[in-house]
Amino acid sequence: MKKLISLLLACALLLALTACASKAPSGSDSSTESSSEISSEVTSSGDASQEDAESSGETGTPPIDAPAAEGLGPAGDVTPTEPSSDAGQTEKPSGNTNSGSTAKPVEPQKPDEPQKPDGSASSSGSQGGTIDELALDSILTSLVDASGAEFGSFYSSYAVAPADAGFTVGYDGFSGTFDEALAYGPAIGSIAFVMVLFRLGEDQDAAAFAEDLRTNANPAKWVCVQADFVDAEANGQTVLFLMASSEACPESARTAMLTAFRAL
Repeated sequence: MKKLISLLLACALLLALTACASKAPSGSDSSTESSSEISSEVTSSGDASQEDAESSGETGTPPIDAPAAEGLGPAGDVTPTEPSSDAGQTEKPSGNTNSGSTAKPVEPQKPDEPQKPDGSASSSGSQGGTIDELALDSILTSLVDASGAEFGSFYSSYAVAPADAGFTVGYDGFSGTFDEALAYGPAIGSIAFVMVLFRLGEDQDAAAFAEDLRTNANPAKWVCVQADFVDAEANGQTVLFLMASSEACPESARTAMLTAFRAL
C-alpha cells in the first residue's frame, strides 16, 4: 500500500514537472514578443522624432558650448571676418613728399631788373609796373643815381608849368601839351645843364613830342655857357629831355641815364 501511494506521488510530481516545463517556453516567448514590441515602438518613435527634427532643419546634436573656431560659426558655417585695417591702403611713395599733398606751383621767373653802371639794381626796379605808373620824382631819382655823377648840393628838382616849358628847354616857339613835367638842374645860370621829364596823355604822340624837343631846343639858352649835346627820348607816355655841356655832365653819365631810362 505504501509503495502504491509512493508511486502515485511520484507520478503526480512527474506530471507537475512536465506541466511546468511545457509552460516555461511559452512564457519566455511571450516575454520576448512583448520586449520586441516595446523595442519596435521605441525605435519607430525615435525614427519618427528624427524625421520630424530633420524636416524642421534641426539636428539631434546638442549646441557646442566651446567657442567656435576662427572663421566658423557655432554650427560650423563660415562667418565673415572683418577686413584688415591695412586693406585698401596704398604704399606711400618714397621720399619726403607727404601723402595727399600737392606740388607747389613753380613761380614764374622775374624779369631782370634794370641795373646801374656799377652792376647794382636800379632803385626804380623794385617798384614794378610800367614807367607810366611810376612817379616822375621816382624816375628822376633813379636816373641821377644811375649816372654816377656828383652834381652837387645846388642841383635840385622843380615842377615845370606849361607856360614855362619853352623857357626851360630853350624853345621859344614850344607849343606841346603835357599832363605834368619835372625838371632837374643847378640853381645858377653859369652851368649848362637841364634835364626834364614830361608825362603825356594817353592820346598824345610821345615820339613826335620828343622829336620836336630834340630838333628845336636851343643849346645856347644860357647865353654865357652852351651845351654840347641835346637829346630827347620817349618811353611809353613819358619823355626824357637832356641838354648839357661835357663839363657839367660827362658822356659816361648821360649815356648811363639814357640807358636807365630806356630800361624802365
